[in-house]
Formats: sequence, structure tokens, C-alpha cells
Amino acid sequence: MRIFSHPASPTCSSGSTALLLALLLSFSDIPPVSAQELTPEQMESLKARVAGLREGLNSHLNQRNSSAGDEFARALASPKAAVELFCRCTKLVNFDREGRPESDYRAWLDGMKDQFKAVHGRPHDPA
Repeated sequence: MRIFSHPASPTCSSGSTALLLALLLSFSDIPPVSAQELTPEQMESLKARVAGLREGLNSHLNQRNSSAGDEFARALASPKAAVELFCRCTKLVNFDREGRPESDYRAWLDGMKDQFKAVHGRPHDPA
């Protein structure tokens, strides 16, 4: 059973809903009970809370996707903007997330300056 839906999917899977429900119950004032022991009012309250969480999650995903689209649109506007996006993404994925030191990124950047110069006629320094 999958716990999380695909990151590109804007909807929750049933596994995500179950996880949200479990988290909701763990932080709520409702004592842990089985589904048979919940009153209809408690069930409706939980459904409303899950729907609210789902709506908030979908809103966040839509905003993130919109922001990414805006970022790519800016990168399409000029070679310099494209190189800057490439450098930020490379730094995030290949250096920051792997816990590598800033000096490794700077060494990579220095090694790429000739290629960046070919793109927009001068070395690039995103700093």
C-alpha cells in the first residue's frame, strides 16, 4: 500500500487520506477509538477536517507549481536567467541536499565558467 501519492499529483491517494486521518486523530481531543465507536457527529467532524487538510494541501501544491512555472518562464526570457536557474538547481540538488561544502560548489562553478561564457558571452557568477 502506498502511503504518499506521486509528487506531481495534485490529489491525495487513499493512503494519504488514511495517513492524514491517523495524524488528525493523534492530535485531536477525540480519544483513540475504532471506527465502530465513533458517533455520526464525530465522523462528520473528521471528514470535514480531512477535507480541509486536503484543500490546504491542494492549494499549497497549486501555488508551488505556479511558482515553478513562473521561475521557468523567467529562465526562458534570457540566457543569463537560464544559467542562473541552472546554477541554483545544481547547487540545491548536487551540493546542498548532499551536505557538500560551499567550496565544492565554487569549484564546480569555476569549472563551468567557460561553458557559461559560451552561453551569454561572459563568465557567470551567481553570487
